[in-house]
Amino acid sequence: MAHKITLTGKATSELRKMKNRDVFTFDMKENGSPQAPKGLPSSEFIDYTVFINKKQFNKLKIEQDDFQNHKLLIQGEPTLNVPMDECPGEIGVVCFQIQVLEPKNKKEVEAIPKNAPAGTEAYEDIGKITIPDDFQKTAPRKEKLAEKIAYIDNNGTIDEPISIDKNTYMLKDGYSRFLAAKERDFAKVPVKY
Repeated sequence: MAHKITLTGKATSELRKMKNRDVFTFDMKENGSPQAPKGLPSSEFIDYTVFINKKQFNKLKIEQDDFQNHKLLIQGEPTLNVPMDECPGEIGVVCFQIQVLEPKNKKEVEAIPKNAPAGTEAYEDIGKITIPDDFQKTAPRKEKLAEKIAYIDNNGTIDEPISIDKNTYMLKDGYSRFLAAKERDFAKVPVKY
């Protein structure tokens, strides 16, 4: 009997159409447990590529350009029989069942704007984000910061979400994007956890 797999969360990529088929793919990421038994390596996260046919997608009754804003429940089975160029994730998942999960709280109800950078999971108050000492000791290059500010001026948002810890709001990646957003007086910034 094949292994079953269940994924929940938002897509971390846009919907892609497979060549010569009525099949779509998209990527999802699940966090691993940092609490591995002693001596074993911990798992930070796993990237999945989900394969869904057009009929399944149409039953969701959501638009392709709004797809990444919905929390999904996917049930399927893993597959390794897909060419690597069609499966950028570490594990492919053949979708047997998919549904949109209703938001549980007010924070999930807040819509993510269509111009949000790919992979945005939420918008957080910039004042809540804590900067680690390591980041504060070394400022980003002036050219890099100017590039990020220019991107904001041209597009109205940063180029990709800032990575933070979901519980502590500690900045993990994207210090130059954070500084550029602060320079342009953003009240909230797009983040991924």
